Amino acid sequence: MGGSMIWRLAFLICHVKLGLLALFLTWPGFATAADNPPAPPVTTPSPATAKPAPATAAGTMDQGNTKDQADSQDQGNRQAQANGGGSFPDPDCTGDTPKVPPRGNQVLRVALSDLPSSSRGTIWQPRGDEVNFTITSVKGGALDPMKVAVCFRWRGGTRTSDWMPSPTPLRTIKIDSSGSITYAARVPNLPDAATNWFARVLGQAGQDEYAGLWIVPIAEFRTVATTNADWKNLDTILPLGVTSISFATIVAILGLVIAWLVLYRYGRSRNVPGNDPVLKLISSRAGFASLSQLQILMWSFLVGASAIYVMALSGELIPISSGTLVLLGIAGVATVGSKLQSHVSDQAAGGAATGTATPTPAAPTAPGTVEGLHVAPGVVQTDREVQLKWSKPKPRDGGPVDRYVVQYRTAAAGGKPTGQWITASDTVTATALTVVGLEPATAYEFQVAAANTGDTGPFSPILGSVPTAEDSTAAAPPPVKDVAVEGPDTDGTVLNVTWTGVSNAQNYIVQYRLHDSDELWRNSQPQTRNAMTIAGLIPNSNYDLRVAAQMATGQSKWSSLLSGRTGPRRPLWSDLVVTPGTANTVDIARVQMLFFTVVTALFVAMKVLTSYQIPEIPEGFLLLLGISNGVYLTSKFIPD
Repeated sequence: MGGSMIWRLAFLICHVKLGLLALFLTWPGFATAADNPPAPPVTTPSPATAKPAPATAAGTMDQGNTKDQADSQDQGNRQAQANGGGSFPDPDCTGDTPKVPPRGNQVLRVALSDLPSSSRGTIWQPRGDEVNFTITSVKGGALDPMKVAVCFRWRGGTRTSDWMPSPTPLRTIKIDSSGSITYAARVPNLPDAATNWFARVLGQAGQDEYAGLWIVPIAEFRTVATTNADWKNLDTILPLGVTSISFATIVAILGLVIAWLVLYRYGRSRNVPGNDPVLKLISSRAGFASLSQLQILMWSFLVGASAIYVMALSGELIPISSGTLVLLGIAGVATVGSKLQSHVSDQAAGGAATGTATPTPAAPTAPGTVEGLHVAPGVVQTDREVQLKWSKPKPRDGGPVDRYVVQYRTAAAGGKPTGQWITASDTVTATALTVVGLEPATAYEFQVAAANTGDTGPFSPILGSVPTAEDSTAAAPPPVKDVAVEGPDTDGTVLNVTWTGVSNAQNYIVQYRLHDSDELWRNSQPQTRNAMTIAGLIPNSNYDLRVAAQMATGQSKWSSLLSGRTGPRRPLWSDLVVTPGTANTVDIARVQMLFFTVVTALFVAMKVLTSYQIPEIPEGFLLLLGISNGVYLTSKFIPD
């Protein structure tokens, strides 16, 4: 039921995401128009007098604030006056455009910067972000002082009122003495595009008005520059794809949801333990949530979502920093090391096979004969149980002992021959066993043999004529019938027991204990219904169960013995900080590794959302994560 509800919830979330995606795509554009006050034009100073601002963290030259822009403009005007031209008019980028806008004039050329030669011919930028453009002298040499302004409008616009200036002053990124200057202009909050996505798909828009599977509408990026030098004023238009941050976020989330659904469905098909939508993806075979798998899953999803997000914004694959590659390597080594440790533990416990072509060891010789089989002294034998004890075979008599086989049969009595041998247990590892399910007032014979992976040794001499006590419940009501374990155990620690109700029963009690064990019966709380869930059991373990009804006249006979097996362990969130097998101890190495992994992942995610690139991870953090992963991995190989 839990897995079904989770699947329905995931299905509903997917439909909601698709609905939001359709809503965005049916909008004419991906934002609402807003007022964009025109920014003052920027004056280009002569390279001889210009003093570029210091480099920013992104490796660019930044003038800083509006005051710096004003100082740059005053400096350009003074330089123009020194050249004999005096000040010159401000450029107007909202007026009529040339019928055939050139890429520049006879002296200057304009290009959108940082466009790879292998890329498509149009770069993409989201609203509110900056686009870099470079003005270059055709003949080389220093640029003349000039004033520069930029405007934007959707391609296909015809009205001069459609032009929208950059909402902030242009930033000077770089001044090159060889004859070029690079600016950064902020993309304004353009109004809705003239046609929506469905109209573009149906061919109701011009082929040159969209890009990227009809998703990205094309805007016109207009650059106007004025000067009093002897060259013609500059007025040029270049195409610019305008993307949506909201749309890119939805696409990235949708990609994560699809990837998660594929992994979750695959995990269910392979019966991976657990029902939690996240823990199921990082569960080990033993049913423990793996911290190393969580780490590599987190980084894989983060890098994948970042790539989708940036591709939807810029149309380019996101560059992965060397620090991120190191983190992925660290996470991979931790995962492989954890699997190696689990593999070594399985081999030590005689569990999993290696799966490689290794020589098969020679089978050990059969163990010797068990000695000293006897009824446990000082133990009052009941009407249905006999407790046996014995001694190990002598080592010189045979091979090692892995387990014991215990058998019993009814003894010959009253002219009746002995019964057939019945195996009470063939998995017991201790030198004692309580044989249960016997009949009252009946004599039994017992024998025990030692066994290993090679063979079973000879049985011990028969311990004969061990009688059980008289039936202590001879006058009691008949036993509960049809006891059964129902339904699969999806929790790993519960058994659901049902039975047929008895008339006049006031309540029922269930007794249970580990199969083939000498532990005392554990009693459940009295239950009025004819069903009970026994919790707090050990995963992947067999249990013996029996049920009795309690009435006003006394307790009924116990039902026939029933065995039930718990399911695989269910992974828990606490597994991430607790070492398996030490439920009451928090592993500080795990806490350290989890904390710094989450902090670093949040840092990378915030940088991607704001700068559209995966940042470089400081070397100190890389070293810290490497140490924490190393301590975590080393601790897995050190026994407690």
